[in-house]
Amino acid sequence: MQNPYSDNLETDLNGRSDSNDLLSLLEIQIDKDFNIRYNISYTSEEEGLQAIAQIFFELSFNHLTDQIYDEIQQQCVLNNKENELLKIASYIKQLCKNATIEQSAQSDDDDVIPPDQSF
Repeated sequence: MQNPYSDNLETDLNGRSDSNDLLSLLEIQIDKDFNIRYNISYTSEEEGLQAIAQIFFELSFNHLTDQIYDEIQQQCVLNNKENELLKIASYIKQLCKNATIEQSAQSDDDDVIPPDQSF
């Protein structure tokens, strides 16, 4: 996999029309081949460092992904596109299933004892 990180830090914030209000930015993109790219930008001041830490905290520990999904759900219902929501949920379920299978396979590989180390 290619490095998905775009290394433009502060230049991305400076080039935005709303940059006066931004301390940090995490942008995630996925292309037609399902390659994920992301760009992380933040100011070098203490507030910018705190802001990027806040983004990671919100994603990891404060259920920001759930909040984003809830917003998508509300918009789908509001716009009478529940079928899109069902498809998104189905894709998420399949991705989780695939990840579980991969983790299980890796776990099984870790339990194998090489013949030269057996008793």
